[in-house]
Amino acid sequence: MSTRIEFVTELLMYLKIITILMERLTNGHLFILDEGGHGEGNLECKIEVIRSFFDNSENRPGSGCLNIIDVY
Repeated sequence: MSTRIEFVTELLMYLKIITILMERLTNGHLFILDEGGHGEGNLECKIEVIRSFFDNSENRPGSGCLNIIDVY
């Protein structure tokens, strides 16, 4: 049970940080991924999405290769 509480507490902290960042990033895009933790998932896809954003930050980057839960 303690692990679950720690996880939820950490998640809430990250969400608060993300909310603060998104308030200040006028062209920001937030992708909530289901990747199983830090460093998991398709790294090449993540790099492609980041490069796409740097190339054209006015539009939402293509994200079809990501395992997305939600987008803000």
